[in-house]
Amino acid sequence: MTDFSLHKYQTLDGIRGVAALLIVLFHTADYFGQVYFPESYLAVDLFFVLSGFVIAKAYAQRLADGLTASEFMRLRLIRLYPLYALATVLGIVSFAASVLAGKNAAQWSTSDLMINSGLAILLMPSPFTPQLYPINGPS
Repeated sequence: MTDFSLHKYQTLDGIRGVAALLIVLFHTADYFGQVYFPESYLAVDLFFVLSGFVIAKAYAQRLADGLTASEFMRLRLIRLYPLYALATVLGIVSFAASVLAGKNAAQWSTSDLMINSGLAILLMPSPFTPQLYPINGPS
C-alpha cells in the first residue's frame, strides 16, 4: 500500500510553480512593465485548487488520526504567518517612508497608517480604504 503522505506530485508541483510565477508576473507589472499574460490572475485560482489538493493529501492521515480543526489552523498559521508578517512590515515601512518623504499618494495621516498597520498585522481587512489590504496588497 502506498503512503500518500510521502508521495511527491512532481507534475502538480510544476504546475503550481508556473502558476506562482504567473501570479508574481501579474503583481509586478508596475515594476517590470507590460504583463504578457493578462489572464494570469486566473493562476491564483489554479494555485489554490492545486494547493488544496496537496494540503488535503498531506494532512489526511493526521486528520483521520484525530487532528482537530483548531490544531490544523494553528499549524497552518505557524507555517504561513512569518512570511505574511515580513511582507506586512515591509509594506508599513514603505508607506511610512512615503508619508515622511511627502509622496503620500494615498493622502494618509499618521493615524491612518497606524490603524491600517494594526489591522494588517492582525490579518484583518481595512474597512477604511477601498482596497481591503492596503498595506499588503497580495493579501
